[in-house]
Amino acid sequence: YKETLTHALGYVSKINKKDLQKIQEAGEEANYAATYDIGKLGIEKYHEDILHGEVGYQQVEVNSQGRIIRTLDVQPPTPGRDIVLNIDIRLQQA
Repeated sequence: YKETLTHALGYVSKINKKDLQKIQEAGEEANYAATYDIGKLGIEKYHEDILHGEVGYQQVEVNSQGRIIRTLDVQPPTPGRDIVLNIDIRLQQA
């Protein structure tokens, strides 16, 4: 059903300048700092905020040689959530 569902499910692709502008306007730059892909079409685009998840970080104190002395704060990443779809394949093929 690859060709039939492409428009409904959509796809992800590299973040381009237009995507980056939208991310910046939404104030979401930090959540896309280590991300290269974004939903471009269909469900992938419409539910990007649910599917993407949240980036994490680790704040550390380092010495003059750059070695970690202690960890100050940790925020683990949160994976994106799953979406359950009910798609009528006959309707999609019509």
